[in-house]
Amino acid sequence: KAIQGKPAIASNTQTVKSATKVNTTKSIAVNPTTIPPELQPLAREAKKYSSAEEFVKAQPTVYHNTSIEGAKGITENGFMSGKVADSVYFTGDKTKAIAYGKEIGSPKTIEAVIIPDAKLFTLSKSSDSMKLLQNKDVQALAKYKGINVMKAITEYLKSQGYDGIIETHDARFSPQYIIWNKDVIQTKSQLTDFYNKVKGKKK
Repeated sequence: KAIQGKPAIASNTQTVKSATKVNTTKSIAVNPTTIPPELQPLAREAKKYSSAEEFVKAQPTVYHNTSIEGAKGITENGFMSGKVADSVYFTGDKTKAIAYGKEIGSPKTIEAVIIPDAKLFTLSKSSDSMKLLQNKDVQALAKYKGINVMKAITEYLKSQGYDGIIETHDARFSPQYIIWNKDVIQTKSQLTDFYNKVKGKKK
């Protein structure tokens, strides 16, 4: 059953491309039959570089801490690994990631990239979080499905086409990314494979 009503806070939409000011102004043809539509902007970006190393290094990096076992699963299968939770948390600050990982007993720091056109809901101040918690559609969804409000927020934003949330108001983790659509996350090794695919190179 669809939740009715106009999104009360749709103006908070942000893409990683706009947040990180990735330059995609130069139009470069990419074969649409081999690259999924959601990865076309990243493919155009890849075409600008002469090597996979340059391409990977140029992408804005985010960091995720996990256990040794979790890191093994991510390395082998990306963030689609069965070891990974429904939503994946990242920070844009490596120092903060390492410090928090030590605190919670997750010693392995995984570097990743969120694709440029990922659709993220921005929480830039604590009052944005309160507005989301008080959103009538969120509350109706929680009641209808019998789930807690935090879960309802995720379900609601999914229904509006969002891939995740970016929080910039918490100094401890800022910026923090909460991603539920794992199709928009690429590990560094996946980026290298992607670059080679775009360039038509074999492994």
